Amino acid sequence: MYQFLNKYGQTAAFGLGVLVILIFLGSVFGGLEDFNSLGEDNQGQTSIFDFGLKATMALTVICFVLLVGFGLFQIVTDLKGSMKGLISFGLVAVIFLIAWKTSDATITPAIANAAKEFNVTGGQVQFISGSLKTGLFMSVAALALLFLAEIRNFFK
Repeated sequence: MYQFLNKYGQTAAFGLGVLVILIFLGSVFGGLEDFNSLGEDNQGQTSIFDFGLKATMALTVICFVLLVGFGLFQIVTDLKGSMKGLISFGLVAVIFLIAWKTSDATITPAIANAAKEFNVTGGQVQFISGSLKTGLFMSVAALALLFLAEIRNFFK
């Protein structure tokens, strides 16, 4: 299966995408006259676009499941080769946990209106703050490593 997907996977995915688009366009153009004859108030209740939306959602879910499944399969089958990635993931998780625990869960007056409008709780504010801190830390770390790598390459 891996060899097949490695050799023909992109072509199969592209072909499936083209097939779904052609079916969708066929269903839309086949009912376009009826859709245009509806009043603007009733056009939102039509089901002419349902196939395209459902096919897109189904393909997205299938891709996500396959992505996670193949990723886990590769980790399990080559645990020694996956160690660097697992250690890196663990390091990012530790950085996030530290940022999350050090974040404040109180809703400040500056964001009180937005928090009320979107029903954001204190725990969610703490999670968002920890995520932002982690992202900022990772960005600064990436820039610092890029800078240090260029200095190293200059003297090499």
